[in-house]
Amino acid sequence: AWAMECFEEGVLTKEDLDGIELSWGNAEAIVAIMEKMANNEGIGKILNKGSMHAAKELGKGEEFLQTASGIELPMHDPKYAPGYARTYQYDPTPGRHVKGGVAMAQMFGMINKYDYDTTGYLDVKMTANQELINSAGFCMFMSLAGAEQGIENQYLEAITGRSFKPQDQDATGMRILNMRHAFNLREGITPKDLTLTKRALGQPPQKEGPVAGVEIDDKKLRDNFFAFIGWDVETGKPSKGALEKLGLDFLIKDLY
Repeated sequence: AWAMECFEEGVLTKEDLDGIELSWGNAEAIVAIMEKMANNEGIGKILNKGSMHAAKELGKGEEFLQTASGIELPMHDPKYAPGYARTYQYDPTPGRHVKGGVAMAQMFGMINKYDYDTTGYLDVKMTANQELINSAGFCMFMSLAGAEQGIENQYLEAITGRSFKPQDQDATGMRILNMRHAFNLREGITPKDLTLTKRALGQPPQKEGPVAGVEIDDKKLRDNFFAFIGWDVETGKPSKGALEKLGLDFLIKDLY
């Protein structure tokens, strides 16, 4: 998609693309490009490493990137559901739309979705809940398909033989999220290393379309999330108190 837009905008030429006319809707050209990517041939050697790598190697097209820490963004636009700006950029695995968060509520009718003042609580709670759903192998569309509230706990009790109350669900999700985050920190990845392209934030704003004029304050969304969960904005480290409360004392030695 990045290469096709660059071609449409005159940034990439047929010569850049091994003679392929990658115009919008040209299905044969898409197949030809995909074959080159799969076979690691010609322009395919560059494109198959991702659009951010391609823009750097070719020296052009950076203004058309839609990436989070170099990973292509999925379908859902942060300008429509602002919470995705935080999820895409700061989840331990960036650029994923299946990691929960307040964006899920914003997608389905949340009032005042562009008011970021109180996003922290819901963003953390919905992210932690999704961690549990993902780790248990459940489908995230259960609730959208009409499953009764709390059915996850019933399944977990049946599988594990243990009592699993709502508070257990929250704590389990929080432990998973903090452990995934701590792994990145231990390996040297901090918040300053995590990026989201300005285009995805409406910077500058679109001039037309359903999200015309929308500009996302990703820093505010991040600050709200980090403050509520107990992570330092600069270092990304969870507070010792937050880890101890979750029974994750063993992580402290790796982070401090």
